[in-house]
Amino acid sequence: MKGLLCLGVTICLVEICSAHLCLLSPRQRGSLSGFNKAAAEDCYLTQGECGGRMSDPDNMSIYKRGMNYTVILQKNLDHHNDTDPGSFDISLHHKTSFSYYTRTLATIPDTAETSLTLYMADVHIPRDLQLSESPAYILEVTYNTNTLPITFRQCADVLILE
Repeated sequence: MKGLLCLGVTICLVEICSAHLCLLSPRQRGSLSGFNKAAAEDCYLTQGECGGRMSDPDNMSIYKRGMNYTVILQKNLDHHNDTDPGSFDISLHHKTSFSYYTRTLATIPDTAETSLTLYMADVHIPRDLQLSESPAYILEVTYNTNTLPITFRQCADVLILE
């Protein structure tokens, strides 16, 4: 009986502590359904690359090399850890048949702000990107809470041009 009670409490704590992340600009893959309500299902992606959502060629943002852009994300459900604050990391990925490129563009420290708080970061699209095989890149935002061994992910598909 004691073991079942512990399991029940653990499940409740994990549910209460689960965090969510929405990527508003550039627009995340898939739906943003219900993102103005804390704990929106479309903002709870944790599985593998891009939370398991596939590329969306009909929903691509266009960026230019050497330019600055503002990334806007939402902490859809707070999971701040006072003793070891996590972060929101913004990176750029490029896959080709020959290589895999990743570059961190910005890191935003997690704060004690409430659920539904918007965070913004200015990012610079590097000039030295290799565009020879494909201009299609992935902008990924991860929410590392430093509380649970889970990383929350959202991706946007971007074309990077000259």
